[in-house]
Amino acid sequence: MKLSSQAKFLILAEIAVFAAISWYFWNESRIREIYGILPPYSGQDISYAGASDFTASLPANFIKERKDALKELERLLSRSPKNYDDWLQVGVSKKFFNNYEGARDAWEYAKLVDPNVSTAYLNLGGLYGAYLNDYPKAEFNYKTALSIDSLVFPYYYLALADFYENFYIEKKNQAESVLLQGAAAIPFDVSIKVRLGLYYKKAGFKDKAIKYLKEALAINPSLKEVREELLILSKS
Repeated sequence: MKLSSQAKFLILAEIAVFAAISWYFWNESRIREIYGILPPYSGQDISYAGASDFTASLPANFIKERKDALKELERLLSRSPKNYDDWLQVGVSKKFFNNYEGARDAWEYAKLVDPNVSTAYLNLGGLYGAYLNDYPKAEFNYKTALSIDSLVFPYYYLALADFYENFYIEKKNQAESVLLQGAAAIPFDVSIKVRLGLYYKKAGFKDKAIKYLKEALAINPSLKEVREELLILSKS
């Protein structure tokens, strides 16, 4: 039986629709395989900058620019909710306005988008520790950031040590072990050596202070302040 042109067209259309549906489900399957199933964002509205005395003190045009930037991020994320960098930027913008809850929501969601990137964990460590006063959560996020990038960023060790010394006072003595771990993991980093030297100086361990300051100076002989600190310690 010979098919009419209209019948041929309908068959081809059905094949095209079937192919499109098949591609959609295959593509969704691949996305889920790579990223997992991402739950919908249920935090503070992305476009909400926040309201505080600090916000009210800023020039109106500056506030408008920042709010417009958040609206643009909201638009972008409605189309591409798995854009990790955009979620980070939402948190940065909200934190600028002292909107700590909004920053928390954005960075917590960034962790869901990609749990294998350390930046959101580090940001949340500082946020929970210095602004939201939730020290267990701060500690968890700092430690998770370190578990991801323990051999890359010396600042992570410094941030966790400072958190223990200045905020989580009950665990203040853990600052030393964190710095020692950093010195072992990144042995040629000057910042950790200097921080250890100053830590031991403050704690009254002169010999240990001199040891680490000398190691820092051996790595970078141009450190004038470290050289002066060593001179003071040697005379004390």
